[in-house]
Amino acid sequence: MDRRCPGTAKIGAIVAAISTFSTARELAWFLEHCGASALIMLSAFRGRRFLEPLRALCPELDHCASGALRSSRLPALRSVVMLDGPPPAAAFAPDAFLAHGEAVEMSALAMAQAAVTPEDICYILYTSGSTAAPKGVSLPMDRSLPMASRSVSGSIFAQPTAYGSPCRCSGHSALPTLCRRS
Repeated sequence: MDRRCPGTAKIGAIVAAISTFSTARELAWFLEHCGASALIMLSAFRGRRFLEPLRALCPELDHCASGALRSSRLPALRSVVMLDGPPPAAAFAPDAFLAHGEAVEMSALAMAQAAVTPEDICYILYTSGSTAAPKGVSLPMDRSLPMASRSVSGSIFAQPTAYGSPCRCSGHSALPTLCRRS
């Protein structure tokens, strides 16, 4: 279980960790399949570059405003957070992402939290797709959260993370607020 799940689960966001070994084709498939609305990523990790394949999938990264991404290939994707280096025009740097969430009212967070049920999906774990199309296994809140406290997963910055729908606050704007306040 990923360490990001307990905080994002509070507002009904779904975490789908994407392997750092994914090809551009697999990245496209994962982002399309989970309907990611937000992507938190590094530009590169251990010699593997992630920004270039994302730009190939989503050339709008260089033309839209932060938080207002409109991609024809990835229509659900609205926000990208670049944890390292200068972000493209449509992406947030971490501080700007957190500042963006300051406008979210605590009452909106409370309503989002109250709407989450034990049956809601918390996490999607994908197979590599090395021998066939990747497959996603979805884990509900009641099965995922008890495991989170026993997690021994690696660095939270090692894997690009896609946040899929539904997120019960307006769009996914509650995510930066929750990141700052958790």
